[in-house]
Amino acid sequence: MQVELTQSPSFELVKNYWSQLCANTPGHAFLNECWIAPWFEVVSQHHNPILITVKNSDSIVGLAIAHILTVKRRGIFKRKILFFNEVPETPNDMVIEYNGILAAQSDYSAVWNATLAALKNELVWDEIKVNKIDPTQTPFIKAAANENALLFFSEREDTSPIALLAKDSKWEDVEKLNISSNRRRQVRKATQLYEQKYGQLNVHTVTDLNEVESFWNEMANLHTAHWNDKGDSGAFANPVWTKFNRAMISQWLALGQIQLTKYIAGDTVIGYLFNLVIKDRAYNIQCGFLYEDDNRLKPGFVCHHACMKLCHQLGIQEYYYLAGGEDYKVSLSSKIDTLDWLCLRKSNAPFLLEDTLVEIVRKLRLLLKK
Repeated sequence: MQVELTQSPSFELVKNYWSQLCANTPGHAFLNECWIAPWFEVVSQHHNPILITVKNSDSIVGLAIAHILTVKRRGIFKRKILFFNEVPETPNDMVIEYNGILAAQSDYSAVWNATLAALKNELVWDEIKVNKIDPTQTPFIKAAANENALLFFSEREDTSPIALLAKDSKWEDVEKLNISSNRRRQVRKATQLYEQKYGQLNVHTVTDLNEVESFWNEMANLHTAHWNDKGDSGAFANPVWTKFNRAMISQWLALGQIQLTKYIAGDTVIGYLFNLVIKDRAYNIQCGFLYEDDNRLKPGFVCHHACMKLCHQLGIQEYYYLAGGEDYKVSLSSKIDTLDWLCLRKSNAPFLLEDTLVEIVRKLRLLLKK
């Protein structure tokens, strides 16, 4: 395996390489061309990206984008941190999941081994961060770190709920697999209440770019109102995030990679869902729901349940809820992936003082709690 590290590559080069590899290796949503191309165009190329290209002879077998940021931690320590496929500083942090290197699973071992060897020998950094790593890649990163004499840490874990849609099964069986009998009753009851209050519940899928503006603004209004009630500004307050997602929708809606659905009871819209569809997987990127005082009305449950059914009809196999601890995500799923936040170091020596101080503070806080 040969590794090329290209400083500040052009958008055309990145898009061309990703198109080649994605043709046979689509990967998860956040490593796919649908995400990487608009993200690189809007965010990455303005922050000194490094294109990591792994080749076997002349064939591209692995791709990632690296950024080295100088981060000040604990108000004292400056570190050069190499991040994979993200620029985690305001307002450029897009909170990706299933991170890693775009590669076929059969190539993970060789690709990660070659990549870490190249990064260790050719670039200057203190730590490598691979946040929310695709769980199928974690063991190969750990083995490659050991092979290259790098220290490996799993700093924390997140969970990702997934509904398994089993396209060859009947919808009723899919429901039972993912949703408890109690939750199914609650969803049916909530749907009935919506229809009694407003009228029949229907799903509308946006396929025309001319409809995107109103869809986006209406979803943003519901999303923002909900988060404002919680004392937060919500995702749509970030203009870079908005520009990136609008670019992604414009580029991929007509090609079927973007799924925009709104859920209408009578004349009242109770929810909007924005999904990215890669092969037979749907990923919920954003949503906006009409929350009301009546707790029996459950817009998150009702809209996601209806979208699951639509995806099942379309032959989609897995429905990813992604980040967030909302109750409906776990209650409408049958599988939970664990996503590790990984850290690699060349040596612990530069971190001894920082790590010691952090441990002292941690122990003091435990003592104060007693």
